[in-house]
Amino acid sequence: MVDGPSASVGRYETWLSPDPMSARAARQFVRAKLVEHASADAWVDTAELLVSELVTNALVHARTGIGLAVVVFVDAIRLEVSDGSYDHPAPRTAGDSYDGARSADCRPACG
Repeated sequence: MVDGPSASVGRYETWLSPDPMSARAARQFVRAKLVEHASADAWVDTAELLVSELVTNALVHARTGIGLAVVVFVDAIRLEVSDGSYDHPAPRTAGDSYDGARSADCRPACG
């Protein structure tokens, strides 16, 4: 996360179809754009993991096309994932019998 203002050195956008292969396409897009910037090379693996999770969540819950943007700053990166759903994400509490995936709420950290 950036502590203060940082100059943007690139913004790249794409649109993904609501298809199971979109998570793979998102990872490839993110990798291709980050390796163009030597300063962002250290974040490639983490960014691929994060975008894969976010795109998969959009596919499962929104079932719409997905917008993906990669913003490269001098000292940071930002991944933006959007979908066509008009519903806002709502945190849910898992019951004792829930056997699905459990993920941490990273929204405050992602700013």
